[in-house]
Amino acid sequence: MNDPEREANPELQRGGRELEAEITKLQRQVFRLENELWQQSIFLSSVLASRSWRLTSPLRALGEYRRKLRPLALLGRRESIKQGHRRIAFGQPVDAHPKVLGTIDAFGPGNKPHPQESLLVVVHVSNSKELDFLRLQLAEIDDHFHLIVTIKQSAASQLSSAILAAWPNAEILEVRSSLGQFASALDGLTTTPVFKYSAILLLNLDEKTNQAGKAIFPPSQLPMLRPLFSKANLMVQALDQVRNIGAICAPEKVHSESTDTEVEDFVEFFLDRLGISLTLGKLSDYTYPAGGIFMCRPWVIQRLLDLRLPEVKWPANSKSKAFDLELIDEALVRLTGILISEGGMKMVTANQVDPNETRCEISPNNEVQVLAIMLPQFHRVKENDEWWGEGYTEWMAVESARPQYNEHRIIKPVEGEQYDLSTPEGLEKQAHLARKYGVDGFIVYHYWFEGRRLLEKPMDVLLKNPQIDLPFALCWANHNWTRSWDGLDSHVLVNQNYPAGWAESFALDLVPYMSDSRYLRVGNRPMLFIFNPPAIPDLAEAMATIRSTILRELTFDVHLVGVHSGTEDDEFLENHVRIFDAMIVFPPAGQSRISNLTPEVAGRNKDFRGRINSYLDVMLNGSIRIKYQQLMTSRDVPIHEAVMSGWDSTPRKGNTSVIFHGSHPVHFRAWLARSVEIEARRNSHPMVVINAWNEWGEGSVIEPSATFGHGFLESVSDIRKR
Repeated sequence: MNDPEREANPELQRGGRELEAEITKLQRQVFRLENELWQQSIFLSSVLASRSWRLTSPLRALGEYRRKLRPLALLGRRESIKQGHRRIAFGQPVDAHPKVLGTIDAFGPGNKPHPQESLLVVVHVSNSKELDFLRLQLAEIDDHFHLIVTIKQSAASQLSSAILAAWPNAEILEVRSSLGQFASALDGLTTTPVFKYSAILLLNLDEKTNQAGKAIFPPSQLPMLRPLFSKANLMVQALDQVRNIGAICAPEKVHSESTDTEVEDFVEFFLDRLGISLTLGKLSDYTYPAGGIFMCRPWVIQRLLDLRLPEVKWPANSKSKAFDLELIDEALVRLTGILISEGGMKMVTANQVDPNETRCEISPNNEVQVLAIMLPQFHRVKENDEWWGEGYTEWMAVESARPQYNEHRIIKPVEGEQYDLSTPEGLEKQAHLARKYGVDGFIVYHYWFEGRRLLEKPMDVLLKNPQIDLPFALCWANHNWTRSWDGLDSHVLVNQNYPAGWAESFALDLVPYMSDSRYLRVGNRPMLFIFNPPAIPDLAEAMATIRSTILRELTFDVHLVGVHSGTEDDEFLENHVRIFDAMIVFPPAGQSRISNLTPEVAGRNKDFRGRINSYLDVMLNGSIRIKYQQLMTSRDVPIHEAVMSGWDSTPRKGNTSVIFHGSHPVHFRAWLARSVEIEARRNSHPMVVINAWNEWGEGSVIEPSATFGHGFLESVSDIRKR
């Protein structure tokens, strides 16, 4: 019946009002009953935590009563979560917040063992009315979780006691008064180790009004939002197991309509601040979690935190301050959708989360080895002292590098973090980072010139310190040693020659490394990577000699991996591919199309004579070219996926450098996720190679940096986490 018919019938009007009054009365009764249950839960929690509970056995019968109440009890019941004791899950990356690494006695005075919380709930509260609705919604989450409530400093005295009365174990954080609801919730996470959790539920309780000006606050009252809470456990499982789900929203809350210009301006501002380029073209091509209420992966939240909102100087805006805050919040929500999409993920709704769909969509990640190329540089050697000056290491070249155009972001180390790889401490740091973030081992460049080794100290130190848990394999960098970082490629310092008998001598030199228990193997066969196969004369004979020598000395064969670095032509691949047990592509080699951005890049130095390429081209076409894959398949030789974090040779070559513009941990995650999935499905011994761990002189780095923080490592960990 439409509204005019109802208005013309007084009896229907009266009946409608009575029905609305009855509904309101029932809602209040439900609210009151739930409040009583919550109070009982608090009481029982205090009883269970008391000394008398431990000493008086008859009271233990209350445990069964409390168990029956559990489905209706609220967060306040959780005696096991002690404020101030935030334990870190094993292996989760928390380097950005070292203060949380301290250990606590979980069984000490006042502490009881408790399960690790897998869910973090974050909400900004402005008034007591929001607390009422928040309590009702959180009551439906039937598992342990940690609650962070942010409040404005001006409301601290009014709200703190009410929050602690409802949730004694909540963490209350006072935030700046100059941000909106969504931004304030993020502001409260700036010192939180978000990777401690499997998932994060962000709640935006901002009051909204409809076109008639009638309040429709808060959105959590709407039935469509209820699955976010009632299915919370299943959603956490989905985010933890399915790598391509970035966020889970309420039903009908994934939007993609065009946004207004002012919001777009803020989104562009945030993208510029992060240094992220779009692959889809325009902002309206991206979906986002409408309303700012969603559950997501910690990786997504950390990328938002990379904005460092407390440090932002907002661009001028003609609107009022209050409206600016709303624009900023909406822009952050839309940015969330962009980060998810550019990171190679999708958004789903709570109704789409089904037990049958939460299994991992690829082979178990521990079956796919993720290896990173390591440069054994960054320590003092006599050759560098002779060639470039006393005490020279490549850290000096990295620190002195200068931008070549307006948006040029040279990746540089964190101040004070220039390590020495010739020490056990330097190597242990690399091993610790690799273990924590899911890198299975390193492919270390091996510089061998007719029996002369260069940059050999790190591996010698590693062999002498078997306690350092650093799995490794060697990649023979069989090219000339040149003054490449000075741009003088024609100036050869050490020639790579291949005299008679070199192959056996080279193989004998490998024996101490391959005898080490940490050496990476396929089955029982140690892997050996050859960087530049076409440069080796009589390649087949040389590789056969290496095989036979290793077999004679170690009683097992070697697993030879050829590196396709762009120097191989089709004829070489046709004739020599079967020499190897496998091949990898050294990105950016093997790409069918790479855009030259040099003419269109603004603010280039007038003396710049290098080339600026598109990282997005390499990332989007990052899987091995079909031609090479077909060639390897036809010869039963597996070809492994490889990805690169970036490429920028400015530290070595200055104004003649080659730069791949647009590299970012967000795009790197998408490339790595796709490569892991392809590798798992294609090869019996799946392996993905990252170029590189620490090629600072070529801007190919996944180590922590001043430019991207732990972003690249966090992307690896997000793909690899169990």
